[in-house]
Amino acid sequence: MDRLAYRQFVAAYPGLPVFYRDWWLDAACGEDNWSYALAKDKDGAPASIWPYYHRKKFGGLIRMIDKPPFSPHCGPFITSAPESMNPAKVLDRQKRLVDQLTEQLPAFTYGRAGTNYDFGATHPLRLAGWRAQQLISYRLRTDLYSLPDLYERLSGKVRTNLRDHDQLSSQIEPLTDFGVLADLQQRILGYQSSNDLKVLRRLYSVTNEKDGGIGWLFRAVDGEPTAVIWLAYDQNSAYLLVAAADPKRRQEDQAITQLIWRAINWCNEQKIIFDFEGSALPGVEQFYRGWGPEEGQYLLLSKGPGW
Repeated sequence: MDRLAYRQFVAAYPGLPVFYRDWWLDAACGEDNWSYALAKDKDGAPASIWPYYHRKKFGGLIRMIDKPPFSPHCGPFITSAPESMNPAKVLDRQKRLVDQLTEQLPAFTYGRAGTNYDFGATHPLRLAGWRAQQLISYRLRTDLYSLPDLYERLSGKVRTNLRDHDQLSSQIEPLTDFGVLADLQQRILGYQSSNDLKVLRRLYSVTNEKDGGIGWLFRAVDGEPTAVIWLAYDQNSAYLLVAAADPKRRQEDQAITQLIWRAINWCNEQKIIFDFEGSALPGVEQFYRGWGPEEGQYLLLSKGPGW
């Protein structure tokens, strides 16, 4: 499929999450394993897009369209209607655009997609047979608050883990070796498919090339890496996609806390939001709440058998 129209659309909306970039999709899915649907307004102007990862399971018996790996917010996107548009016409427009998108999707057994935080066209998708599950992420407004204000929002436990930050900061360094990330990720999970690691390696590589990823590691006093975090970012947000620590080491929570605080400092300098996306750590929700973030609601869309 010609992807020129896709690249032109994404270029026209630079505020889209990094997960919509064509180079991200190439790395996450494989260059030949993703496509898109594109819908237009009545005047012929592109107004909505839906990138998807197409794959097969069980020898092709099950055909899937899916959200790309490591891409929580990637699915249907609809541009805002003019502010002067009548609310009823806004709903009609959403329905018309969603219908165009879903009609262009290939035949599939099971479908899945994620949405942005501000996605508002849920009803037309439900009418088209899609289920919508509300999910929550935690977002720290590092783009708005000063570091002292951000520190005031921290729980007592997080502050305790940060109390030796000045002393321990010398043990934090930029992540420059994917092998460190992969090794610590495997230790905390206890397993990791070779395909997941291949995808993660491609994403790590391309985000380095495109200035869309950053990470840090923590070294113990013996020089061994004991914790690592890695984020993908765009002009609005940085997404915590990997956070892992050696479970056999003491004070792994402190190490991760030190790394996240370093990342928060960086996001504050860049004036972008720090988004607590997926992690390999146990008890992540309670841990994230301790940083004083705001809740961000988005949707996981699905259609097909309820596996």
